[in-house]
Amino acid sequence: MSSRVRALQEEFDDDSLCLIHVEPDGDCFYDCVAQCLNCDSTSNNNSSSSHHSIQTLRDTVASETTIDQLELFNIANNAGLEGYEFMNTNPALPLLQAMLRLKKQVYADEFAIRTISRVYEVVILILDEETQKRKRGQSQSNTDNRFVAIDDTSLNSPRFMVLQRTRRQHFNLMKFASQIIFTHNTLPDQVMKKFLQKI
Repeated sequence: MSSRVRALQEEFDDDSLCLIHVEPDGDCFYDCVAQCLNCDSTSNNNSSSSHHSIQTLRDTVASETTIDQLELFNIANNAGLEGYEFMNTNPALPLLQAMLRLKKQVYADEFAIRTISRVYEVVILILDEETQKRKRGQSQSNTDNRFVAIDDTSLNSPRFMVLQRTRRQHFNLMKFASQIIFTHNTLPDQVMKKFLQKI
């Protein structure tokens, strides 16, 4: 067992936790989501017989991209934010959508993650290791900013998945007791406690 997995088990107080490592190829977020959705038999919006792939998820994000979002991408790129270099060519909307559909090209950003959450009605819980744990005395808030919940769903009882985001901005999938997708009733208590203030 790697030291990273052991540290995660201690973080969540759960020896059943393990990591499903995915390729760091630019599609890691979509790969994680596809694996979860394809294991789910409780989907209301998307039939359990549907096959979700990196491509279908990228197509969804591209289709949901509007001219307003294009402008936000431009603002982010002009501000020098990392990961928006694909806007350097100042693409028109059809070209931007085509770029977003290409595998291993444009990494999933917050817009993509929120779009997937909304369209597929799934709460995406992310342990963001790039965010440092707040040290005692730094703030009066007890919030641990490493635990992020992306919930753009409209359901009272959505599904959940848990991802690890490494310091290299790479996503891996977290498995608890052989499960990778959860309902509110099956989400482990220790995971709920970590993200409770976010959900």
